[in-house]
Amino acid sequence: MTPEQLAAILPLCPDEGLDLFARVLTAALVAAECHTVTRAAAFLAQIGWESDYLRQLVEGDDGLAYEGRRDLGNTEPGDGPRYKGRGLIQITGRRNYVRYGDQLGLDLAGHPELAAEPENAGAIAAAYWLDHGCNAFADDRDLRAITERINGRSSEGPPSYHGRREELYRRALEVLGITALVA
Repeated sequence: MTPEQLAAILPLCPDEGLDLFARVLTAALVAAECHTVTRAAAFLAQIGWESDYLRQLVEGDDGLAYEGRRDLGNTEPGDGPRYKGRGLIQITGRRNYVRYGDQLGLDLAGHPELAAEPENAGAIAAAYWLDHGCNAFADDRDLRAITERINGRSSEGPPSYHGRREELYRRALEVLGITALVA
């Protein structure tokens, strides 16, 4: 992926981040086995939305909504804010930080801020994508199913929530050369 392609897909990405994120996302696409344009477009649409066009690798909220959430592995006082969303897919919860830290050889549980470093964020997003079977849904062009894998069933939100992901998806298809498939 080139910086120019990335700027066309995610036009709100800061110019100073284009070179870095083009490199990080190229590696992430390979690691996530996004070897087709439809897979790559789905991956880029999801991380583009989750990270606010690569402008926010740390969730803006304080994380208190995650406090005591055993389903996320947050069993210790302070786990909610400590393990709030970070990265390109915005992983949340002690369980995810431990899981992806172990998979990637990073001490994410001890240093959750590492999940927001671009290279780590790309590797985590790729691992998460594979772990949650997102390529099968990308092959079917089922963005809603991918969104549920990333955000859970409570991901309905306002109509623009999915519309914006779909817009990013169509833009990625066009930029990556599949204009005829855009419907």
